[in-house]
Amino acid sequence: MVPHPTPLMLSLLHSFYADNGPVERVYARLGISFNFQDFFVVQQGELFIDRKKELASFFPLTSVSLRKAGAKTFLKHLWITLNNGVRLTFFFKTRPLDELTYELLTAVTKSADGEDFSGCLRQFLLLYETIIEVNIQTDRIVKKSLALLGKDALSHIGKPILPSLPNLESLGMHTWLGNGIDIADEHPFVHSNSAEVPVAKENEKPCTMPHHKAAITAAQRALGVREFGRWVTVRWVTILRGKLFAIADRLQLSSPQLLYFATLEEILAERVHEEVCKERKVTYEQHFQSRKSQSPSASSTKEKISLKNVSPGNARGVLCSLDQLEKFSKQRDCILCTDQLTPDLVTVFPLIKGILSLHGGILSHVAIVAREVGIPVICGVTPSQLGLTLGDEVVLDSSKTNSIITKGRE
Repeated sequence: MVPHPTPLMLSLLHSFYADNGPVERVYARLGISFNFQDFFVVQQGELFIDRKKELASFFPLTSVSLRKAGAKTFLKHLWITLNNGVRLTFFFKTRPLDELTYELLTAVTKSADGEDFSGCLRQFLLLYETIIEVNIQTDRIVKKSLALLGKDALSHIGKPILPSLPNLESLGMHTWLGNGIDIADEHPFVHSNSAEVPVAKENEKPCTMPHHKAAITAAQRALGVREFGRWVTVRWVTILRGKLFAIADRLQLSSPQLLYFATLEEILAERVHEEVCKERKVTYEQHFQSRKSQSPSASSTKEKISLKNVSPGNARGVLCSLDQLEKFSKQRDCILCTDQLTPDLVTVFPLIKGILSLHGGILSHVAIVAREVGIPVICGVTPSQLGLTLGDEVVLDSSKTNSIITKGRE
């Protein structure tokens, strides 16, 4: 998900979840009825999910009563709720990962020559169906492996194993911009170079149980396919951005990036008003500056600390917030302190040595990329709970089962 969407990105998100969109089509193939209740809520430029509406999208009985809906509607919603519940719990199975990998390999080499923005958007929405299935399948495989391996799971799983790939440089990989579905993200594409991409081999840490080895390999391969799905997404988002800028040229806009502040409907109809986009941009940037200046939550030191190692490794640096990062990183190694592992944090990976976050998990987008490029990440704590403050020199050690955060010497 995109934590701070522009108007264009928000309308793209709606197209993913709309009637006959990628999400609905995937669930329909699985025998699940998905009826999108607009659960996206934007407050001060930040995207939130209305969990009640999200739940009602799958389980409509949660949002109706017999008295208000009537017997016929109530029974219909009851059937959908029960059917979805049973299928999501017991019969929720996507296509095999090998088949999904083949579709990703086809998509990454597919040409967009001769296609306009509308045509590329259709291709991207079809691709996103595959991405959704890959994410579902990966979550199931990794959770199963974690349950089997227990507390030592992450130290065994380590980096993802990418599938055998074509020559991506011949596809212009060095020109790809962004790190996910956010079309307004023009930061450099963050990924491990070819020398760092792990290959299938015996795990460095001994694991004698055959079924444990199989679980580790399955998790590594699933995470590798998921990460490759991100690469394919970035390629097609880069293509879409190029087609978008061609529209900006035709409309003679003063800046092609102004289209980030138009809606998808306005762009497809080529009815974009530059002044309206400029006003939206000003509002968006005001919200962004307000968010950037906020420090991470200062939770009470009395709260229970439960450290989670979501990306193994060691790092040392000065603890800083996002708005301090640019200043500190010019002189010292930095450990980023944040509340959430939001996808946009990937863009600052070149500036940091590690991450300390209050919230986040092993399956988050940031955690997966961090493991790929070797950035340690520890979640579940704030600096105040450890007697630390922003500006302190700290040492992160998430290489072991028990994560350790200590104050370093200046």
